[in-house]
Amino acid sequence: MSRLARLEAFRLKAETAVVYEEVNGVRVAVDEVYKLVVNGREYGEVVAMPSNVEDLALGFVVSELGMGDPGEASITVRGDKIYIEAGGSPTAKLNGESCGGPAPRHRRIVHEKAYAWADVYSVYYDFSQRTAGGLYRISAHTVAVYDLDAGAVVVAHDTSRHTAVLKAVGLAYRAGLLRDATKLAAATTGRASADMVVRLANIGTGLIITMRGPLASGLRAAKLTGVTLVSNAKKGRGRSLVLLTGRLEDDTA
Repeated sequence: MSRLARLEAFRLKAETAVVYEEVNGVRVAVDEVYKLVVNGREYGEVVAMPSNVEDLALGFVVSELGMGDPGEASITVRGDKIYIEAGGSPTAKLNGESCGGPAPRHRRIVHEKAYAWADVYSVYYDFSQRTAGGLYRISAHTVAVYDLDAGAVVVAHDTSRHTAVLKAVGLAYRAGLLRDATKLAAATTGRASADMVVRLANIGTGLIITMRGPLASGLRAAKLTGVTLVSNAKKGRGRSLVLLTGRLEDDTA
């Protein structure tokens, strides 16, 4: 029996909707610009698919340290504006499609449970079957958050990898994946930038797999937060999974 056949399937707990237009038989993902208004003040703009926008806002509140109890946040979407009323104040501007800019405030993550290559392979093969390109034939990013203890996954698709992370965090919160001491992992079709790594680390994600490699800012963020970062990287004429930061308990390299 192959390794893939032996893998235990993850149960899908939640998935965002996809929105696209069809032009000459080509599915084109729809992107819209939203203004974010936090506690009455305009905070920035995000580019996102017009679906699960409330989850995007919830993910922002959940992954921002000092924003208070996400369950008490009030989120309203009216037209091109997302209104959030929550405790505290955000720590970093949302920067639309920008890869740079300041990352959110982060905490040092201390994981009680070690990760192994078996976790990497199980997430990688499962995630490979859940991408927007593979499932829906659209050019969009996918981010998934995995509860390795419960064998559950939430999946977010969006035109921006930055907002896909926020939607995935929002889905994970609503699905009850963000319990104390839960062994969380994540995977992304996009390059792992600092904001993505920090937001995932802030919810307790200790393992991140990037299908397109990280940015230098993402590497630095992974080291600062204690995240184990694995990349599906080009090596020679092919690609392979490479450990870039952190450790895996069965790593013999």
